[in-house]
Amino acid sequence: MLTSDFGKMDLSAIRLLGLWVAAVMVLALNIGQAWHYAKRYPFHLCFLFLAALSLFCTPSLAYGTRMFAKLSAPVLFILLTMVVVSDKRQFATMERLFLIGGIGATVAAVLFYVAGVTRDEVGLTLPATSPALFSAYLTVIAMVVFARLNTSAGNRATNLLLLLCLMAGIIAAFTRITIGALFIGISAMMLCASRGLFRFVLPVGGLFGLVALFVVSDTFRNRMFMDGGSITLMSLVEDPLAAFSRVHGSGRYEALGTVLDKFFSPSPFIGSGIGATQNYFYSQMGGGIGVIHSEFVRLAAEVGIAGLILFALAIVGYLLRLIRVYRQSPGSPAGRYALAGISSLIVYLTFMATDNAFDYFN
Repeated sequence: MLTSDFGKMDLSAIRLLGLWVAAVMVLALNIGQAWHYAKRYPFHLCFLFLAALSLFCTPSLAYGTRMFAKLSAPVLFILLTMVVVSDKRQFATMERLFLIGGIGATVAAVLFYVAGVTRDEVGLTLPATSPALFSAYLTVIAMVVFARLNTSAGNRATNLLLLLCLMAGIIAAFTRITIGALFIGISAMMLCASRGLFRFVLPVGGLFGLVALFVVSDTFRNRMFMDGGSITLMSLVEDPLAAFSRVHGSGRYEALGTVLDKFFSPSPFIGSGIGATQNYFYSQMGGGIGVIHSEFVRLAAEVGIAGLILFALAIVGYLLRLIRVYRQSPGSPAGRYALAGISSLIVYLTFMATDNAFDYFN
């Protein structure tokens, strides 16, 4: 952990800074081409412009600057990829690296657990990495593999084995939101790629499978619900509202209310400035929580309704572009990447609901 003018920086923060600086340097050398691509995403650029303006009203320039780096890094990485990756062979190499990274991380996590290095963690993960971050990474890689299955890319048996290994790693990480995001992402891809009855039967079956996982398994039930022993499949069917009212929030609900009251209510349209919530948790509130566990609430608090609208328009723009690319050439590599992108973006939005997707960019 390093101490700097921008607060404490661990390995994850240093890695994000390195990616950010590298992307800026390469894009600066190809500014014309970068701007040509950037113009395709006007709502995302407007969102970042609003975020930059909110630095003038943030209570902490250090945390505001850090937050701006997190918000802008995905856009910079998109533009970096579009500028430097120019032929199909390079895309194929990137895809292989995705798969090697996901399987390598899963195997390494198992080895670290067997060796006793991470046995004290709540779920399967890598050293110095939270199970939420580890499983979120694997979930995105799983979407890439599932897209390969749906478009008949590569050996079907190999892809199926890779998918099963990644799904096992995600479930073993024992993080509720990423397990839910996995099922939602697979369901979204089935709706896009399947035809006939399977288009609806498989997603519905996946939904019931997700519910069953958290109700039938004692371990997952106790993780999901307060007094989990009293929750059964029958009680869930008879009175679902009572069951959901006992979902374990791990302190999130109280923190969400505090953030909305303190930062959203005083300035609902433009928020209280990026970095405001993290500055509050680190410098004033104290305790175990360091960041609000919902990026939608964080956006509402820091950039207000205006920022939320621009962010939503940016997401819709990406989804429409990806859907259009997939429909134009579903069997091509471009169609496969678009299909993986659609489901991965939905996974990301699901993860944003109750965890720190902006913090986990890298």
